[in-house]
Order: sequence, then structure tokens, then C-alpha cells
Amino acid sequence: MTTKPSKSSTTTTDKTASEPVSRRAYKLNDVCRDYDVSRSTLYRLDAAGRIKIIKIGGASRILEEDLVKLEKGGA
Repeated sequence: MTTKPSKSSTTTTDKTASEPVSRRAYKLNDVCRDYDVSRSTLYRLDAAGRIKIIKIGGASRILEEDLVKLEKGGA
């Protein structure tokens, strides 16, 4: 007998249940708080092509991969 995967298992990417699930897109306010930068700075980085601010349902988000690149200095 096989069981259907739960909804939560579809959001993980081959991680064990004990590992935290990482978000793929972050709210601008969260990024501002975590990186100690202003929204204006985020919009300047977006205009310069170093990150990409996207809209999801009318809300602005930054993809995790862009933040990783920025942290490594590659963006």
C-alpha cells in the first residue's frame, strides 16, 4: 500500500524531517531587518541588477538565491 506525500513533504527538497525548511523568497522587511539595510538600498541593488525583487500576489519578495549571491559578493 502506498501513501500520498503530505503537503509539507512537497515543500522540502530531499531534506530530513529534522532539518529546517528554508524559504525560497523573503519579504523585503525581513531582509532589511536581517541584513541591516534600508528598503531604498534593496531597490538600488535591484536597479543595479545585483538582486531581483519580484512580485508574488502584489507583495515584493527577494529570492533566496539572490541573497546567497549577494552574501558571497558575486551579485
